[in-house]
Amino acid sequence: VDNTTEPAQDCPKPNRHDHSHFENRYTDDQLMEILSYLKNMEYIEQATQPEDFIFYFSGRGDRPTKTLGWIQSQILLANFIGKYFQGELHIWVKTRKIFGLKKGSNLATAYQQGRCEFDSLVNIVPPITPKKRL
Repeated sequence: VDNTTEPAQDCPKPNRHDHSHFENRYTDDQLMEILSYLKNMEYIEQATQPEDFIFYFSGRGDRPTKTLGWIQSQILLANFIGKYFQGELHIWVKTRKIFGLKKGSNLATAYQQGRCEFDSLVNIVPPITPKKRL
């Protein structure tokens, strides 16, 4: 597994199969708590703008012009996304687009190899599991 991520870059243009953000599960306040934690623990770039983070993790607001910059391993990224967005359709496609990762990034494998480093975040904002579709 390649543990490097690309620096923040321009977002690709949207298309009809655009997976530019995760579904709305969390409030803006919860997302700000998550962002603060990720910045304080140096998982995500300090320059990450709150409105960009809110868009990528809820779909609310205007689409950012840049991807988010994850500065830790892809295993940790996959562990974070898997914990907080479990059950999301196209979870790894969205993750690659949001963080500007190469198409060959095997996040599903990284998630299976990962261990949870986000237990203290879970105490601040518990993950919300989506309701099953009927």
